[in-house]
Amino acid sequence: MKLCCKRSVKISGAIRPWALALMGVISLAWLAVVVVTFVVPSGNAPQETQTQIPETSQEPQVAAATATGSGNSNVPLAAQPSSTRRGVVNPNAFLGTSATLKLVESLARPETTDGVMTEAQIASWQASFQILLQSGSAAIPAIHQFLQQNVDLDFGSGGKQILGYASARMAILDALAQIGGADAVNTLSETLQATADPREVAFVARKLEQLEPGQHQQAALDAARQTLSMAAEGNLNGKDVAPLFELFQKFGDLRCVTDIEGSVSKWNFYAALALAQLPDGAGVPSLVNMVTDQASGDSGARMAALKMLAQVATQSEQAHSALLEQARLGKFSAYDFAIMAPMLAGDQMLYQSYSVDNPIADVNPVDLKQTHIPASNQKFFTAPLGAATPELVRQRNALIEELLSVTQDAATRQSLQQAQTLLSRRSTQVAGK
Repeated sequence: MKLCCKRSVKISGAIRPWALALMGVISLAWLAVVVVTFVVPSGNAPQETQTQIPETSQEPQVAAATATGSGNSNVPLAAQPSSTRRGVVNPNAFLGTSATLKLVESLARPETTDGVMTEAQIASWQASFQILLQSGSAAIPAIHQFLQQNVDLDFGSGGKQILGYASARMAILDALAQIGGADAVNTLSETLQATADPREVAFVARKLEQLEPGQHQQAALDAARQTLSMAAEGNLNGKDVAPLFELFQKFGDLRCVTDIEGSVSKWNFYAALALAQLPDGAGVPSLVNMVTDQASGDSGARMAALKMLAQVATQSEQAHSALLEQARLGKFSAYDFAIMAPMLAGDQMLYQSYSVDNPIADVNPVDLKQTHIPASNQKFFTAPLGAATPELVRQRNALIEELLSVTQDAATRQSLQQAQTLLSRRSTQVAGK
């Protein structure tokens, strides 16, 4: 978000109750009260001098103590741990200096005026972040000390757009990765072993992969397995586990197929998406089984598998053959083809909760479909990502023609022809730009 002169930004991200246990509390004055949350005044639309950042949580705020913020305004402080812990670490392994501790604190507890970050305060936060980076390895003890407090401030989607990070911990973890070096890697590795926040597990795993490619993949997969197991047991308070499935599909192997298959009954769409994206097509046989297994009775899993088989059929020969064979045998209903039609026309399914990059930044909002399954807290997008390149259009047209050649059902042919029309329209739109 570009900030104009004399404008200010309201931070409305709420701190979420992640913890099963708060460990390693260090007796330092600035961490006696664990974390800040900014209370957003209720009422009508903000004045013209403020830019509203929408609420990202409807959870009730906890009782707060009071401290003085900038401009002599009172900023409530709320005690909230940030995330569940899986491992035990030594909180006194590093001890930060007073100066670096205050620097980290300024990032974890941004200054506000009446719960609003002004343009000057945003600039101050960004300057503090740069100073932290410039401090290099000297800042790592203070960063380590902060991370062991197991606390966070969620900036919300608007705050992420302005400050560049979804939360204080994400910002500080990224600073740690940018500083680099052995101590940074050790601190990130320790965090990976201890945290059970799915978003943080994936974020730290990706940073370690950037710093030392290939050396931490097994640790990342182990962390994902353990965290997913905690979520399946109901110990993560409804957290979105999509980033864990992202890790499976990024670093996964044949062993991960078993892990993902075990999660189908609870997270059917996430599991199907991950299986479809495993390296070397390792998950495609499982997708075929999900489609053809009539005895399972899991219609949601079958629907998810149908979508993903159609999505990857131009990339996987096994998926391609399975679709044609099932169509030739008359195993697909007209409803099945209606489900697959958007994917045959180039739509792709992807997680709403992504750990690093924004995969839909260039997608026209009109073409973006969002789905949320509340019972399992699955959230995913469907969007035409790269569907209209000439080669992909040719491949998908060829697939649709093959499917048309093996079916005579009128309703089925109508769905396939609609997919063909949509694909052609998308191709024309891109060519006209």
